[in-house]
Parts: sequence; C-alpha cells; structure tokens
Amino acid sequence: MLGRRDAERGIGDGQAPSLSLREKLHALQYLAWRLSLNNRTELERSEAVRRLGERVAALSRDEIDPAELLDHLIDRSGVVREPRLGRIDFVHRTFQEYLTAREAAEQGDVGFLTDRAHLDTWRETVVMAAGHAHAPDRNGLLTSLLDRADAEPGQARRLRLLAASCLETAGPLDRDVRDRIDGHMAALMPPRQLAEARSLAAVGAPILRYAPADLSELSEVAASAVVQVVALVGGDAALDLLERYTADSRYGVQQELSKASVYFTPDTYAERVLSSLHTFMEWAQINSSAECDAWRRVSPPPHFDYVQLSEVRDLGEALAGLTTVTRLWVSGPISDLSSLDGRSEHLEGLSIWSSAAFADTRPLTRLRRLNKLVLSGTGRLEDVDFLRSLPKLKELLLDQDTGDYTALLSLNKLRELRLFPPVPQRLLALLPQLPSLTHLSLLAGLPPGELRSVLDRLPQLTHLTLYGQNSGTVLDEMSGLPHLLDLDLSGETIDDLSGLRFLPQLERLRLDTPSSRDLAVLGELPRLSRLSLSLAMNGADLSVLRGRQLTIVCRSARERTRLRRELGPQARLQRD
Repeated sequence: MLGRRDAERGIGDGQAPSLSLREKLHALQYLAWRLSLNNRTELERSEAVRRLGERVAALSRDEIDPAELLDHLIDRSGVVREPRLGRIDFVHRTFQEYLTAREAAEQGDVGFLTDRAHLDTWRETVVMAAGHAHAPDRNGLLTSLLDRADAEPGQARRLRLLAASCLETAGPLDRDVRDRIDGHMAALMPPRQLAEARSLAAVGAPILRYAPADLSELSEVAASAVVQVVALVGGDAALDLLERYTADSRYGVQQELSKASVYFTPDTYAERVLSSLHTFMEWAQINSSAECDAWRRVSPPPHFDYVQLSEVRDLGEALAGLTTVTRLWVSGPISDLSSLDGRSEHLEGLSIWSSAAFADTRPLTRLRRLNKLVLSGTGRLEDVDFLRSLPKLKELLLDQDTGDYTALLSLNKLRELRLFPPVPQRLLALLPQLPSLTHLSLLAGLPPGELRSVLDRLPQLTHLTLYGQNSGTVLDEMSGLPHLLDLDLSGETIDDLSGLRFLPQLERLRLDTPSSRDLAVLGELPRLSRLSLSLAMNGADLSVLRGRQLTIVCRSARERTRLRRELGPQARLQRD
C-alpha cells in the first residue's frame, strides 16, 4: 500500500527520505509495536519522532531525519495521520494490529504474545502474528497458547479458541500441534447452548471443520447453536452446511436457520434454505427487516404468525410481500396507517411504537379481529372511537391523551390495560366499568390517595404493575385487592414491605428498588412461587427465603453468586 498509493495518484518520490518500501514498513512496524506494547492507540509527535529515530538507527540509516520521515509517512503513506496537532495515530486499528503482528513475528517473541493472548486488544495481533511467523515460531506460539490454557482453567476456553483462530492464517503445523487443537475443538463443538455460539464463530472459517454434517443426534438447543455458529462465520462453505441442516424438521432449528438469512444474499438464501423450512412456515416468526427481505423471495409466501420490524418509515413498504400476518410489531416514525386496511382478515395482534404523530386512526376500525393493540405515538390522539370497532380486544396499551375515553366502555372483553403518562382522571374513572379487567399497569405517578381510590374499585385485579408512584407506602393502598396474584413494583421505592401481608394470594412478586431491608413479611405469603430481587437488597436478611419452594430471579451473575452463597445450593435461581 505504501508504494501503490503514490503510484495510483501519479506522485513521485520528490524529496522523500531515501528509504526503501521495506525500510518504511519496518519504521511503521516499530511505531505500531511501541503503541501496542503500552496498550495505546496514539502517541505524542515528539515520541513518534524519537521512536522513528531508534528504528532508522537500527537500520543503519543515520542520515535519515526522523522528523522528516514522520512528515512523509503522514502525508504519503495513508497509514498514519495527525488527527490533532501533536498527536499521531494509525488511520485504522487494523493497520496497527497488522504491523504489530509483523514486528512480533520478526522478533520471534512467542512468550510476549502468549502473555497477552487473553486480552481482547491483542487477539487479532496474535492471529496475524501466527500467519507471519516462520514455522518454528508458529508452532511454538500455538503450543505456548495451548500450554497456557492447560495451566489456567479460567482462560482455557479463550486461549484454545484463539489457537484455533490461528489456523486461518498459519501455514503448515506440526502434527502434534494440529492434533491438540483438533482435540480441544472437538470438545467445544458443537456448543451446548446458544450463548457459546458467538465465541466459537470468532474462530472464523476453521471452526467449520468441526461442525457436524447432520444435527439429528444433537438436542434442539445444541443444534440451533451450531446453526448460529455456522451462520456467523458465513461464506460459501457455511451456506453449504446450512442447506444441509434444513433436513432437520425441529422448529427451533428451522427458526435459527431463518434468522441466519441476515448474513447471506437474500435471493440465494431464499432459494437454498428458506424454501425448505416447511416446519417453520407453519408458524413463521421473523424479527428483522433483513430476514423479512429474504422471505419475500420465497414463493408462495408463507403465513407469518409474528413479524417484528424496527426503524420503519413507510409501513406499506415494510409489509410489501407479506400477504398474511397474525401478529405485527413495528417501530419507527410511522404516521400513515392506511396500509393496514387490507389486513383485516388475519391480523390479531398489533403493536406500533411510533416516534411520530398518527395522521389518521380510522384504518384501525377495519381490524375487527384484533385482540391486542399497542398504540404509542407522539402528540394527542383526536379520539379513540376506533376502539368501538374492536369488539375482540383483550389487551390495550395507550400512552397518548385524548378528549373522550368513553369508547373504552365498549370493550367488554378487555382483560389487560397499560396506561402511560399522562393518565387523566376522566380515564381512571372509567376503569371500574370494565367488567373483564384483571391486569392493570399504571406507568405514571398518581396524586396521593388517588391510587387507593382507583384500586378499591377494582377488587377483581389479579395482576398489577406500578411504576413512578414515588410513594414509599404504596403497599398500604392495595389492601382492597384480595385476589392479586402478580405484583410488579420494579419502579417503586418501598419504605415498608409489611403491607404485603394483606395480599395472601400473591404468587409472583418483583421488587427492584426497596429501601426496606426487612423481608420477614415474605414468610407470610404461603403461595409465593416466584420472586425477583435486585442488589438493592444488599444488607437484607435473606434467611426467610431459605428452604422455600420458590424461584428467585437474578439480574446478573453477581446477584446469582450472592444468593447462592446465602441461600445454599438447593435454592432455585434463574437469570432474568
């Protein structure tokens, strides 16, 4: 690149320092090496001049002025730059990693690379150094990585995967080195769960050597993880494998094959993979615009049970080619809903999260099969009269104000209602007149005493979510809910948990930010089977939970470790 860039621009050397291309490369290598050695990506100009002086001296080119050489490299190499006055860096991190790898390989410093191999910032450098190194150093580097993995169990997986990644750049290896890598990869591939897929895929094309040709002997989770690994690697060899995997009829595997469409050319993938996913087509669920684009090329198009599309600007364009959709989730600056007109025969669930105002809500009146509607936009709704045309509606979310909410009273089957701020009094007054309402989410604070006045008139509630009440005594306002089964107070700061004793039927409870550390009242909830706590409970006495037959939901590995330590190995813990 150093010489080609000037040649392509028709620029001669002029007064450039009289270094060969190889010598300039050595100079750049040394700059990259010094930066990487100190885990930096830029250095002061004065230091760059000093480092170049060291390198030209090592090249026995003392007549070269290092300051002039630096100026020349900045102006002409296209590799280094001066983004700010007096600061030097490489135009891209990859250049620094590549040149560092060349320098490391030439120095043959296997031990140095091995010591830093566990660091993410050195991963690509180690891989490229394996490609540049001579055979003895290459074998020595990979052997050293594997030896360190054997000696350090905490870093073993990372280092073994790194050694396998080196196969993509390294030349021939000694048989014993290759056999050791093969043995470790055979133990890691196939992965046991989806969470392991991305790290395996980071190995690159070499990992495909260890992918099974047939998934039938694997569990559905493991088989789906293999699909994800292969898809993330990409390329023709990966596509060949994915085409073979379409023979697996399990839904989870075929769903993962559908998701993989985002990594390949839509036409090719539709023809070779999607068209064979017959199990998935019976209950198709797609979660991205790229996946949707590939499915448009399948003929005849399947019926889609669920479609999720983000950053939608034109709803009609986004849904083109998707003839039948049962449940639709979209977000983006959506204002025109007219393209929903032709969806009345199939659409049963609709969630629209718009960052724009809706121009006209009348197209919603034709969707008489809807049982779930999420309507979130900006500004104020002209009215909600469209609700009168949705007799099957069971779930509704509204976050925009309007003048008249009486259309809600036509929803005799409405079971779940979620309200975002502002929640006007005229809307709250209607809630007791909804005969089927059992699930209520109030994601907005109400004036003191207002919450009790609402809940006292809704004794049939079984599920309640509160957020933003900012009342430490909010539990005192729930004594009129004898049938409550599920309570989510994840956004509340609770001063006193004793009010929970008035909810004896409670089965599920979520407490994220309680200021109280006294959990004794949980012992008075005999039906409690699921509890979500956060680390805000540090300092609380958790002994009341020991031996209970309930699942405790953890937010992080740190929480899980603490709860396991305090509650013992028998505790049933689950990540959120």
